[in-house]
Amino acid sequence: MKVLITTYWYDPTVNGVVTSVMNLKRAVEEEGHDVRVLTLRQKRSGQSQNVYMIPSVGFELIYPEARLRLPISKQMYQEIIDWKPDVVHSQCELLTFRPSIKIARKQNIPLIHTYHTHFEEYTAYFSPSKRFGDFLAKIMTKHWLKYVDHVIVPTIKMKRIIENYGVTKPISIIPTGIDLSRFENKNNSADKQRLRKELNLPEEAFIILSFGRLAKEKNITELLSYVQEIKESNVIFVVAGTGPESETLLAQAEKMQLGDRVCFRIGRFEKEQVPKYYQAADLFVSASISETQGLTFLEALSSGTPVLCRKDECLEELIINGKNGYQYETKEEFLSFLSKMIKEPKTREQMAAEGKKSAKEYSLKRFGQRVSDIYQREGKKI
Repeated sequence: MKVLITTYWYDPTVNGVVTSVMNLKRAVEEEGHDVRVLTLRQKRSGQSQNVYMIPSVGFELIYPEARLRLPISKQMYQEIIDWKPDVVHSQCELLTFRPSIKIARKQNIPLIHTYHTHFEEYTAYFSPSKRFGDFLAKIMTKHWLKYVDHVIVPTIKMKRIIENYGVTKPISIIPTGIDLSRFENKNNSADKQRLRKELNLPEEAFIILSFGRLAKEKNITELLSYVQEIKESNVIFVVAGTGPESETLLAQAEKMQLGDRVCFRIGRFEKEQVPKYYQAADLFVSASISETQGLTFLEALSSGTPVLCRKDECLEELIINGKNGYQYETKEEFLSFLSKMIKEPKTREQMAAEGKKSAKEYSLKRFGQRVSDIYQREGKKI
């Protein structure tokens, strides 16, 4: 089948949706589908084969790195129509959603939509009132999804949310898959020491790692405040990634006088560098309040690194307390679980092994098969 994926964000932007979309593209291509992408041109976008880039302009008044779509050229639109896609799979509800509807209707083909974002967690960016923002998120989500034929969500949490909004379209839970082979490692102490030396990280420290987008909703400030209260002197918090909160976090760490207890690695990372950070760490940590699928958690588990994260419904099937990590609700729980992991290396080793085992359920192969099944089913209904 010919599959047109439409998305607001795409490479080189760094966030979970982009990772999910790129994994989706690869997964369905490996199932034999011919895939093209329709997205907005970003500041740093280069030319990519089979990627249509709609002109756009920056509009960071709403959200850091936000953009506004300019009109699609008749030539681009006609090129897509002449290609004759069999299915449109949209990934966002905003600027590329209307073109998705238009193309699907013109071609009389299914419009599948993956609902990635819990907008109620982002109301501060578009509404002065949390109550009104939540109401608007519910109304708009129900309005958007009435145009699609099938909704895909990554977790049971997201399914419950949109069902409570009153969405009546068919909904399938399909967690985003990852390339497990990228994160495979022997996970022995010699490998860890070698990686730390290569990455210029302290070789003898107990490293807790936060990796990914540095944004307000990731709540890294909470983790910085916890670092102040860690009693064990050999713990170092490595914050790796990029995003709109980079400078703010650097200033906060300096204000808290954390010194060499925190190590920032700000910037974009080459693909081959990402697994090395997970594998060099002893524990992956997160205080995020906006997760819908937790791809970084899955990458950590695949790397043999246990996870300590804020309790979240979307992680209830992924992070199992005492098995492959812990979910905390209070500062006291965070510090207690961390202390246990530091003092019990055997427990940590067992969790690392269990993490790798549990991650195997999220392979790209399985992901591609499940999405392909929906393409086929919905295609037969037209």
